[in-house]
Order: sequence, then structure tokens, then C-alpha cells
Amino acid sequence: MIFGDVKGFSKLREPETPVFLREVMGCLGAVIDRYDHSILYRNTWGDGIFLVVDGPLAAAKCAMEMQAEMEALDLERLGLPSHLALRLGAHTGPVYEAFD
Repeated sequence: MIFGDVKGFSKLREPETPVFLREVMGCLGAVIDRYDHSILYRNTWGDGIFLVVDGPLAAAKCAMEMQAEMEALDLERLGLPSHLALRLGAHTGPVYEAFD
């Protein structure tokens, strides 16, 4: 599983939010789409990302690509604060599906 968010998202000004969603989340979504064959479940909300991936290698590659794409964005050119940063955490091991 991969959990993530963007440091600084909660401090965005209202006019910056559509740009963030289009450019930052759109960029991260494109990476996630490239791993569609390995992703068993995905959910995003605001700046939050939750992925269930079918193996640790695919999860690590996806996470590394998301970090690289985030670092490649020219945030200032997009009119976004330069201090935005992608924070990712991961867990590998048994996962059980249950209704909560």
C-alpha cells in the first residue's frame, strides 16, 4: 500500500487549488495510470493518495516515479508555492479486505 499527500496543500490560496489539481494531481495521476496493471485499488481526495499495489517492486517503482515527476514540476512557473513536496509512505505485507 502507498499512502501520500502533498506538504503545503492546506496553505494553498483558493485560486491556486484548480492549478494544483490539474497540474500536480494530474501529473501524479498520469504516473498512477501507467501502473494500472499493478494497482488493485486507488483513491485520491484533495491532495491525498491511497493505492493498493499487487507487489512491492511495482509499488516502489510507482512511488519513485511519482517523486521524480513531482520534483520535475516547475511549481513557480505554474504559479504554485515552490515549497510543495510529495510525502509518501508505504507498507508491504499481508493485507486483508474487509467491510468496515
